[in-house]
Parts: sequence; structure tokens; C-alpha cells
Amino acid sequence: TRNVPQWQRDSEHSLGKNSPAIASITRDQVQKSVADIFSAVEAVHQLQDMANDYQWDEMKTLLRSPVLTSDLENSCSRLRGAVDFLDDDARRDIIGFNWSSCAWRHCGAEADAQETLAELYNSLGMFEPFECLFCLDIVERSLRDIVAVIPKPLLPRGRVLPSYKPYEPQGGEQNEYEYGADMDEAAIENDFLKALSAIRNDLNNE
Repeated sequence: TRNVPQWQRDSEHSLGKNSPAIASITRDQVQKSVADIFSAVEAVHQLQDMANDYQWDEMKTLLRSPVLTSDLENSCSRLRGAVDFLDDDARRDIIGFNWSSCAWRHCGAEADAQETLAELYNSLGMFEPFECLFCLDIVERSLRDIVAVIPKPLLPRGRVLPSYKPYEPQGGEQNEYEYGADMDEAAIENDFLKALSAIRNDLNNE
């Protein structure tokens, strides 16, 4: 039942400026929300380093910290309601809705990030580092999609996002392997990535 108020707010925010139920989102709130999205991207980069070092316990702690849970959710909710600062396409189509309340609607970047973070959290200890990095790449691209629709005057002054490095599968087609075991490992990885990508595309197309 804790999600009912969130569903109500999401429904109101989706109506736009003509909804009398929406409390006005201030410029300061928008800027604070954008700063929180920046912090979430920075946390994703920390998780990437942890994944490469097999630091599962540290990853679980960070994945459940406010920066990737409540702060992220609240920031997206405020940005979705910022009708005086963002257009409808940015609010409803790009940012979208909370994962737990998007229902039949196009979910958008927020839900993609939340779903993938939950998937990663539940799979820690079973995923190999490259699988974690693949999931984190999805999260980072979703967060960057949100930042991309924010007008420049609302971005944090003197603060830039960490450089984005696209995920590259280990043992890509350009590499040659001398041992059968390496070929098998590369094939398994490619199969996993194709399956996960297909699932993600199916969800986005619903």
C-alpha cells in the first residue's frame, strides 16, 4: 500500500499544467533533483569499480543507499512534476514513471534504471563482473537520458558528469582465441548479453 500515494502523484504529474492537484515545483527543487541524478551517476561509476574487484558486500550497501533508491525516486518524481521547467515529452516520455507504478504506460528512464538496479542487487554473487557492468551500463545510460533533457541553466554549476565509457563485451568478435575454453566463455557471454538485451527491448516496446 505504500506505493498508492506515489501512484496518485504520478497520475497528477502526467496531467501537466492544467491539473489543479499539482503542487508547484520550484527552481531550487529542480536543481536539487538534477544534482541528485548527477550523484546517482557518480555512484554507478563507484559500483563499476567495485564489480571489477568482486566487492559484492560493498556493492549491496551502495545499491541500497539513498542515492540509488529514495533520492533517485524522489528526484525523478519532482522532475516529472516540473511542468514549468520541462516539456511534456521530457517529463512523461523520457523520465517516465516509477517502476512500481508505470503499469501499462511507457515507463521511461526512471523505471529502466530502477528495474536494472533491482535485478543487479538480486543477482550479486551469481553475476560475473562483466554481467554487473552490463547492467550498470543500462543504469548509467538511463540516468544520462534524464540529464540530457534538463535545460542547461538548471544543471549544477561547476559540476560535470564522469566520462561515459560504453560497455564493450569481453572477447568481442575482433579478438581471436587460441583455446577452446576462451571461445566457450565468449560464446556464453554473448548469449547472455543477447538474451538480456532482448528482454530489455521487449519491456521497452510494451
